[in-house]
Amino acid sequence: SNSGSYTNGAQVAITADAPASGKIFDQWTGDTQYVASVSSTNTTVTMPAQPIILTATYKDAPYYALTVTSAYGGSDPSGTNSYNTPVSIMVTNSPVLNDTTQYVCVGWTGTGSAPANGTTTNTGLFTMTNDSTLVWLWTTNYLLQVDKTGSGSVSTSNVWLADGTNIQITATADAYYHFISWSGDTGGDTNSSPLILVMSGARSVTANFAPNITTNTATPEWWLAQYGLTNFNTDALTDIDLDSMATWQEYIAGTDPTNRSSVLAVACTVFPNGHRTLSWFGVQGRAYTLQYVDSLNTNNWQSSSFESSGLDAAISLTDDQIEPKYFYRVKVRIVE
Repeated sequence: SNSGSYTNGAQVAITADAPASGKIFDQWTGDTQYVASVSSTNTTVTMPAQPIILTATYKDAPYYALTVTSAYGGSDPSGTNSYNTPVSIMVTNSPVLNDTTQYVCVGWTGTGSAPANGTTTNTGLFTMTNDSTLVWLWTTNYLLQVDKTGSGSVSTSNVWLADGTNIQITATADAYYHFISWSGDTGGDTNSSPLILVMSGARSVTANFAPNITTNTATPEWWLAQYGLTNFNTDALTDIDLDSMATWQEYIAGTDPTNRSSVLAVACTVFPNGHRTLSWFGVQGRAYTLQYVDSLNTNNWQSSSFESSGLDAAISLTDDQIEPKYFYRVKVRIVE
């Protein structure tokens, strides 16, 4: 640029044209004694009292090696790149999951054209001007799995945490329940709440809660409270609805202690052929066994082979025997 006529001593700025693909500027040739810098694409000429000729010369662009290493995940690109080529670097898979361990890319270190430090997670861009190296950096996370049994809550759900992280987990029992203990990978501490864990590896812990129960009949407080019965020990022994069953017995039977019509009653239908059908209402969480005896003068009740879990529905069965006659009763127990 700036070819033309100038006075003696004039300062003339010259600029080399952009190189063609695969080429780079080499130097100025010709009357270079008047040029401030023969190796610069932008320089200055001090005009002598005579004509001068300068020529910008170009050469093949050199290639430089880029070496990329990464402990995890795929990474791009290693190989050779021409001078002044923009290079986009990327980890193609972060985080890398290995069951309950997770590896997360957190940047890189570089030499040569690569920036010395990268703080972005998994991408970068730089221009190749010499041989370069790049090492991707990774951090390790571990999975903390938190569960519970019984009625209560925990302050932390399942979460990935960095190696060495200290975490505090609090267990809070619901009304009418209490915290019992921790189980699982507790590091030896099973009774403290909050529980403090050091994430030196993946951990799985469970907070265990249990219902408060009356001291005299082991009736759960939550069950009594749902019927408005909060004088727990006294109410458990009282027949609130006057149906001849104490409240604690109604808990076992699965009936409403405040409703006199809510009872465990067995109905027996005798058909003309002598067969007998027995039926009662079954409640979820209870198991029933049919028992029989041929005389009420004895207490030699026999259990039949029939046993059923309640499903909040009527239970019915038929005794096909005509003789002998039996007295029947149903035994109920709580099942978890």
